[in-house]
Amino acid sequence: MKRSIFLLITAIIATLFGGMMLFMPDKAAEGFGMTSTLETALLFRSLGGLILCSGVLNFLVRNEGDSKVLKAIFIFNIAFHAISMTNDFIGVSQDILTFEKVIPGQVAHLFIGVGSILYLMKIKTSSN
Repeated sequence: MKRSIFLLITAIIATLFGGMMLFMPDKAAEGFGMTSTLETALLFRSLGGLILCSGVLNFLVRNEGDSKVLKAIFIFNIAFHAISMTNDFIGVSQDILTFEKVIPGQVAHLFIGVGSILYLMKIKTSSN
């Protein structure tokens, strides 16, 4: 798959997940099997905003050539999705979340994280 298509798909996934969390925090909480409260809505909106912004960032660089900036964005993607996967697994291990409820997010995290690793390894930039 072309890198630009990967970044476009990444942007769409982030827009869908982030948009739902930002604009429909009650549905997001329900999707995770959590009771929606004012506190969870606040946190989901905050996280949704971050995820939505990551989608915008990936969309904006979809046609960027090899560069240090693109490397930095792929490193951000890898770190963000690794931390998010870890957090979901902690939630499952502490019986806060169920594995079935985090599967869609885990698939998205794996797609974006692994894809970002693969495309990061292909970037050629000068050492300057």
